[in-house]
Amino acid sequence: MFTSRIGSLLEQDYPIAALTRLPFERVLREFNDQSDRGIKGWVPAMDVEEIDDGFRVSMDLPGIAVQDIEVTIDDGALSIKGERKSSEKQIEDGRFGRYERRHGTFNRTFQLPKSVDPDQIEAECKHGVLTVKLHKREALQPRRIEVQ
Repeated sequence: MFTSRIGSLLEQDYPIAALTRLPFERVLREFNDQSDRGIKGWVPAMDVEEIDDGFRVSMDLPGIAVQDIEVTIDDGALSIKGERKSSEKQIEDGRFGRYERRHGTFNRTFQLPKSVDPDQIEAECKHGVLTVKLHKREALQPRRIEVQ
């Protein structure tokens, strides 16, 4: 939300700013758009950053077993789905209980930049943090085509 507002302001005063945007800003806008639409249910916190050889998505998933996490790519869209099972216990004998930790399913899907190589995606979950590395494609070198 903040990033897209700043970008819009820059473009009004400096039209060249629109041409110099980073390729993953579209991804960031999609994240913001999803949160602006008021997604219902549980949505884990997530960071997206550009690194030397691609992009890194980090998502906080404490208490979720690896077998309950699914990362897929389909037609240039990355989807991360999962479920945190409820840990609420039956309250007995009129005792008080309050449960604030969210549970249930979540699904985050966004379009990847064309620079991402769909065959070079790695996912790892350690200490409750899912890290998805999206490697960039090898730079295409111009080549001469012989005219016959």
